[in-house]
Amino acid sequence: MRKTLFIALNFALLFASAGLSAPSAAASIEGAAVDAAAGRASEGPRDEVVNALFLIVNERARGFSEAEQWTIAETVHDAARLEGVDPYLVLAVIGTESSFRRRQQSSVGAMGLMQLRPSTAKAFAKRAGVRWRGHKTLWDPANNIRIGTAYLAHLLRRFDGKAHWALTSYCHGPTRTVRHLRANKHRLSPDYIRYSRKVHRLWRQLAGAKLGPALVG
Repeated sequence: MRKTLFIALNFALLFASAGLSAPSAAASIEGAAVDAAAGRASEGPRDEVVNALFLIVNERARGFSEAEQWTIAETVHDAARLEGVDPYLVLAVIGTESSFRRRQQSSVGAMGLMQLRPSTAKAFAKRAGVRWRGHKTLWDPANNIRIGTAYLAHLLRRFDGKAHWALTSYCHGPTRTVRHLRANKHRLSPDYIRYSRKVHRLWRQLAGAKLGPALVG
């Protein structure tokens, strides 16, 4: 499995180094290791993984105490394992969406570490095991991560594990993404793939040691 993973990733990197357009590169890696890794929870003892996640959070988080940083790392680990998502991908979404800053809110009302809109969060709160108490629920980092990870896992399943499509949908919304894919022969235009590539670059940076040298490239 690991050998196949590295071959697939090298194949994807070969396309990128050849200067192919973003939509072509995205289409070429469908069903390959990048997508498989997105839905793979990290292996290893819990404490070891949590410690690694904490080091990343500690380096990047702003406005959180050390105790809160440990809570973030533990919540990312547990929510990712529960949903079958790589925790480093969750951290990459957090880093891209909020830069690990406390009480971030966008112009369209997305809130917290994973920048969730209250309407979306409310729909996924129960699945994430979070009691919904209105939009203030999203200011709690642990609740935000649990709901955001459940939503990300839902998108990965909805788009058959295709990480680029799922991440694009996380940014632009599933309805808009599906409409775009249908209008563009199931390829993402450069404007649409920009967000997923940004997340993926950070994911590679954060999880390179775990995903292997072929992914770090």
